Amino acid sequence: MYSNAVLTPERFASDHVIPWAFVAHDQPWYLLPVLLEVNAAKSHAAPHPRYIPGLAVRQAKALDS
Repeated sequence: MYSNAVLTPERFASDHVIPWAFVAHDQPWYLLPVLLEVNAAKSHAAPHPRYIPGLAVRQAKALDS
């Protein structure tokens, strides 16, 4: 989502959209697959607001499936 890169099993991590320290749960709707290096760079920061609309669309599609 953050990089538009293709994920592979070797290079993917589950990102807590809002850092785990603030929400403290691992509900599936709240996790986002991202590249390991993107997740590490994001660290404990919230995503930039420009990513929120895309995240909302993606999560709505996942819930409709």
